[in-house]
Amino acid sequence: MEKVITLELLKKYNAKLVKDIPLLERNTAYAVGDVVKKAGKTIKCIAAGTTKKDTLNLSSASIGNTITDGTVTWTVINPYESITEWKSGNTYTEGELVLYDGAIYRSIKQNNDTSFSKNNFELAVYDTKIQPITNEFIDTLFEGLQ
Repeated sequence: MEKVITLELLKKYNAKLVKDIPLLERNTAYAVGDVVKKAGKTIKCIAAGTTKKDTLNLSSASIGNTITDGTVTWTVINPYESITEWKSGNTYTEGELVLYDGAIYRSIKQNNDTSFSKNNFELAVYDTKIQPITNEFIDTLFEGLQ
């Protein structure tokens, strides 16, 4: 039976996505691709290492900023953009989700292929029809969410 992603399902998924992101811990080792939240910001590890013991101040950080925290390097991300269209040459870390040919795939190992390879990705969502959505639909979906 084919499943269709509805506005209500997307709202529930995105609310769960943000809720399930763990809090940033101090003096803790993080790997490339780890995603955590602190002070209303969501950050993704882009260089592995260990966070410093002191508090990390993210008050002036915005999406796209890079932050050094001990030996870890973070980038501030939008947690609602966790699934992106697969692109040739992009580096994908293990566990990262991508949209390719109308389906959602999960990277099973780090890769930066120039053509999509099922040797590096596994189908993450089965029997789901993904349809293009309009900007108005997205605006409605995220209205009031910060």
